[in-house]
Amino acid sequence: MIAQTESGKEAFAPLNLTERLVGDAAPLTELKRAAAGIAVRQSTVMILGESGTGKEMLARYINENSLRVHKPSIAVD
Repeated sequence: MIAQTESGKEAFAPLNLTERLVGDAAPLTELKRAAAGIAVRQSTVMILGESGTGKEMLARYINENSLRVHKPSIAVD
């Protein structure tokens, strides 16, 4: 879900529980582990992949698990 910030830029609005990464399959578990490792770093992340694969959802997951959780996360298409 996208919301407008005061500066007019788009930012992610809080997620609904149904939008979280859910599951315990090995590839998803590994992806969550990698995302958690990325979240603790102070770096920029570029997520690449096919359309419809959940790149923005993964970006939100990383943001929600980072120290920057209260700062805006801006999607760039």
